Amino acid sequence: MTEKYIYIYQASKTAMQSGRALTQKWIAEFPPSEKKSITHDAWRNLPDAIMGWHGGGETKQQLQMSFPSLSSAQDWAKAQGLVAILRPSQNRRVTHKSYASNFAHDRPVPWTH
Repeated sequence: MTEKYIYIYQASKTAMQSGRALTQKWIAEFPPSEKKSITHDAWRNLPDAIMGWHGGGETKQQLQMSFPSLSSAQDWAKAQGLVAILRPSQNRRVTHKSYASNFAHDRPVPWTH
C-alpha cells in the first residue's frame, strides 16, 4: 500500500498585492501523481469532443483547500488518511519607512539646475 501525500503551506502575498491580506490562511494541495512528459503517442490523441482541448487524467492537482490554521489542516489530512508534508513559509521582513524621511536635509538631490 502506498501512502498518499498532501502539501500544506501558508499562503503568501502575491505580486499584485501591496498588503498582507489573505496571507493568514493555510493551503492544502495534492502533489502531482502523473509524470508530466509528452510522449509521441500523446500527440496522436484527439482533443476532447466537448471542450475541444487535450485533458489530463488527473484532477486532484487542481484542487486547493484553505484552512484557518495549521492544526486544522493537519487534522483534516489525518482524518483523510493522508501524510501531511509541511512546506516552510516564506516570511518577508517588513521595513517601516517614515514619510518625513522623504524631506531629510542629508538626502541627495536627484537633479541639479
